[in-house]
Amino acid sequence: MNTFNIKVLALAIFLASPLAAEEVASTIASDDLDMADSYAEEEQPAAAMQAVGYVPDGKRFTLVAKGPSPASELFKRLLDAEAANEIPRAMRIAQEAVAADGAFAPAHLALGRLQVKARAFTDAELTLTSYIEANPGNWESWYWLGTARMLQNNPKGAESALDQALNLNGEVPELWVHRSLLEQERGDYVTALQLLAIALELEPNHPQALLNVAYCNDALGNWALAQSTYRRFLASAHRGQVPAMTRFAVIKHLSGPSIDGSGSTLAESDLESK
Repeated sequence: MNTFNIKVLALAIFLASPLAAEEVASTIASDDLDMADSYAEEEQPAAAMQAVGYVPDGKRFTLVAKGPSPASELFKRLLDAEAANEIPRAMRIAQEAVAADGAFAPAHLALGRLQVKARAFTDAELTLTSYIEANPGNWESWYWLGTARMLQNNPKGAESALDQALNLNGEVPELWVHRSLLEQERGDYVTALQLLAIALELEPNHPQALLNVAYCNDALGNWALAQSTYRRFLASAHRGQVPAMTRFAVIKHLSGPSIDGSGSTLAESDLESK
């Protein structure tokens, strides 16, 4: 039987990595407003456009301010703090941004995401549910809500949220990886592998997907395949992209006895320290 703590290892990787959606908002928010007219002609995310002073006007956006709002300035600061993995400081800044402008969607979503990262799950559930009521079409908010519920051992709630995220955007590998975690915890490794195959179609060397494919084969007793996939994971997991403890745990697992009768040498306590 696989003795890896699947949830801890897989989530540790992703909680350390901000999503591309916030990079879009950050890029647009930091652009010179003199260039804003060119953005207005394109289909940019509403939240990101609002970050530089635009509001929806039919199918276009109308500039309503010549400079960034206090909330958008705070939003840029919180992204910098989050990128530096200063989660408590980023969360405080997010709370300031929401207090400065309760309608500023990027900060509201960032606060929910940071509360998940800080494991303040009750607060995260309230923040994200409130955000979703106003922005039901944002896949990232459903993803973080599903993550919060997963970490609170609420598999049905997590499944509902992650399925909604996938309905909104099936092109994000992390969504398929996290959806597979629920199947792994149910012991359905075959279905989990099918979901992970989709993630790898989207990104063939995706570290989380490779790691979980190895887990599944490990659990199914396919040690040779598991071993080769663990090694693919180590080759794809660059320094800074994956927590050092995760890499160490995999290396330790590979160096110990195989699970085909003798069991792994990896203890859950090794992983919980991350």
